[in-house]
Amino acid sequence: MQGEIHSQVSPVLFGGNLIALEKKSGGVRPSAIGYTLRRITAKCANSYAVSQLVDYFSPIQLGVGVLGGCEAALHSTRRYIDAMPEGHVVAKLDICNAFNSLRRDLMLRSIASTVPGIYRFCRLSYGGPST
Repeated sequence: MQGEIHSQVSPVLFGGNLIALEKKSGGVRPSAIGYTLRRITAKCANSYAVSQLVDYFSPIQLGVGVLGGCEAALHSTRRYIDAMPEGHVVAKLDICNAFNSLRRDLMLRSIASTVPGIYRFCRLSYGGPST
């Protein structure tokens, strides 16, 4: 978490083994298997970040650090739908999958300003190209 690691160890900890899984609909889904100690450290970093970001995200989102937040959103939506005027609809959209579509430099800058306690670990994870 301190951001200090020997340069020869970094590719092992922050790399992964890529395997191909067959999709039910045909085609192949790549899946990376990462190093266990890095995954445990990342879970600790995420837990810390959640505790720091609850007020940052509130009340815009209900998924991070809000116990029962997703359930509250679901129940509120159901109540809204029950009382909605005729001819109106509710649409839930997931326009694109954000996986690997964010710029790492901007992400790291945001982490440094909002959760500096995990910045060094994140810089080790995302500061260079993946192996």
